[in-house]
Amino acid sequence: LEIEPSFFELTSALAFKYFQEQQVDYAIIEVGLGGRLDSTNIITPILSVITNISLDHTEYLGNTLEEIAAEKAGIIKPRVPVVIGETSASTRKVFEEKAAQANSSIIFAEDFNEITSITNHDGQLEIETKNYGSFVCQLSGDYQRNNIATVVSAIDTLKQCGVAISNEAIAKGIGNVCNITGFRGRWTVIAHNPLVVCDSAHNIAGLTSVVSQINRIECNKLHMVVGFMADKDLQHILAILPKNAQYYFTQAHTPRALPAQALMQLAARHGLLGNAYDTVDKAYSSALCTATHDDFIYVGGSMYVLAEFFKFINQ
Repeated sequence: LEIEPSFFELTSALAFKYFQEQQVDYAIIEVGLGGRLDSTNIITPILSVITNISLDHTEYLGNTLEEIAAEKAGIIKPRVPVVIGETSASTRKVFEEKAAQANSSIIFAEDFNEITSITNHDGQLEIETKNYGSFVCQLSGDYQRNNIATVVSAIDTLKQCGVAISNEAIAKGIGNVCNITGFRGRWTVIAHNPLVVCDSAHNIAGLTSVVSQINRIECNKLHMVVGFMADKDLQHILAILPKNAQYYFTQAHTPRALPAQALMQLAARHGLLGNAYDTVDKAYSSALCTATHDDFIYVGGSMYVLAEFFKFINQ
């Protein structure tokens, strides 16, 4: 039998082998597109976590939130607890039914009242909790509020399972998450005067939160450097993007990318006006040359776009 693994399947196997050789105590395994049929789903974890459900990768996962939730719920294992980050009335029922079938305890982070307050201060989130003290998170995107609630719920569940996690470790991990992991591209502030922020949100759920945060930024003029994959729900995405901005439409060097010219034409139907650039560096350079001291430049739409953006600014 000839096996032709995908890139993700191959790298997942390499990761598992590496973790085994390094004899890690704990490994955090993130699924790929879905869950149920994902190559990472061969493991039996001590805890499963499902963050949120959005209409993404519909050609593989389904056309409704319920169908996608059922695929994501495929990581729930018999008698293994599961933490759910965010739900709607329709997806909550899917998770509850799957957990009941697997005889697994289910914890909804949105019902977990450990966090008493979260405030944004100088580009960082200050978090107050009931039992874990106070700590600061380097990530400052609005959506991190839900992510942090999910993390704290997961930590609490792990501690109940006998995993020793100190308050100091929690504060250190969340407070230094970017320094420790090199994590970038989640409401990352690149520069000031003009303010430059990049974010990898690429579906309706993520971009709805990001656009809300963009709209609260006080600036003279907004510049949007954006590129998307062709398989995204662009009709709905473009409908929610700010109309009071100058756009720089671009494309990443991948066959999945929607060509910049096509994106520009599609965006124009939604009142989003600007020019097309065949590379990310050209689009960003144009925005940087046009922007004044009090302007705001946003770069995003795709992880592929950000990869090329980071490569360009690091040169």
